Amino acid sequence: MRTITTTTALAAVEAAYSFEGDDRTWLASLLKIVAPDLDAGLGMYASTGTVRDGHLIPAPPMAAFGLSAELAALAMRLHPAIPCPILDAFAPRAVVCGGLDEAWPKKLRAATLYRDGMAAGGVVDALVLFAQDGEGTAVKIVVPSKEPVVTHPRTRAAWGRVALHLVTALRLRRRSRDADVQALAVMSPGGQMVEVAAELGSATASKLARAVRAAEKARAMRDDPDGALSLWVGLLSGKYSVVDRWEDDGRRYVVVYRNDPKNPDPRALGASERHVSELVALGASLKEAAYALGITTDAAQKSLANALRKLGLARSSELVAFFKGQRKQGTVRLGKVDLDVLVANAKASEGSLEGLTSAERDVAEAVMRGMANSAIAKERGTSTRTVANQVRRVFTKLGVRSRGELRARLAS
Repeated sequence: MRTITTTTALAAVEAAYSFEGDDRTWLASLLKIVAPDLDAGLGMYASTGTVRDGHLIPAPPMAAFGLSAELAALAMRLHPAIPCPILDAFAPRAVVCGGLDEAWPKKLRAATLYRDGMAAGGVVDALVLFAQDGEGTAVKIVVPSKEPVVTHPRTRAAWGRVALHLVTALRLRRRSRDADVQALAVMSPGGQMVEVAAELGSATASKLARAVRAAEKARAMRDDPDGALSLWVGLLSGKYSVVDRWEDDGRRYVVVYRNDPKNPDPRALGASERHVSELVALGASLKEAAYALGITTDAAQKSLANALRKLGLARSSELVAFFKGQRKQGTVRLGKVDLDVLVANAKASEGSLEGLTSAERDVAEAVMRGMANSAIAKERGTSTRTVANQVRRVFTKLGVRSRGELRARLAS
């Protein structure tokens, strides 16, 4: 059993916000940086991708570091067709970090398929690191291992934060290629404004300056990666990313770019409400969502509460249908006024219920509607304990660990 460390986590974040090279070169450079912490002696590989309709679609080519030709070939053969069960196990989650049995329950088919597919190369486990941003951009790193991978919760949290930076940086890189990103401010590393766009406003500019100073402080905390990562957020105020720029004379500046997600908004949701809701719908905790967006946990909680109220939802688990491609907009005539309404499909797909008994299917559908065990028991005329046992069996069969994850899986 090997130990995963975090000494290169901050360096990976620094390197992520770069416009240099293509995505393969970018990924390869990141793998080389994190290798001292993550490589188990068999090398590792990474890819970008897109999450669409509940499926993770990889974007070739794959980048690798220290990976033998044999293992590279085995890894490529894991996905003979797209969609693929292994890749789709990532799709319902905002962040995945840990060994196969930490990332997913032991009975999940994806973990078994991976082990079976890589066994010929002596692989028994792997560290998986994945993040998506809520609008489809995704990054995945896989580190095969000859021994079981067990990580400390703090280590998983730290690398999960790094993964959130990677996917945020990737979105910015892609926008830069599309000429859809413009510098809004240029600052010194100490947070002094050199140039600033009028649209930022003084209040936002001040927030950005404080965030830049915090990131600079984080750079000096090489012996405390966890503390450094807590200072260096993925986005600033939920909208902006910073990129280092070196002048020919060796001077360094910090350039601020707009980098907020652009998915169509559900009716009436503000940007912060939508961003928080998207991440929570993908299984992120409020703390993770707040970190990824560069806002406080209290602000994330308020945004989530407002989103639920505006959408008429009772609990956060019901957000899944709105943020996994299961929503549509229609028009309703009320008197002389046409009203636009948002409709979410909270019905499980037929394929997702495969392997469940009739009773388990009914219970799973009820959970999909956001019902508590007591309400399900009352509706079915049975005991709460019986429903609890049925829910537990559904979890085991479908390879999920929570009601929110179950809803995400069934909505795919």
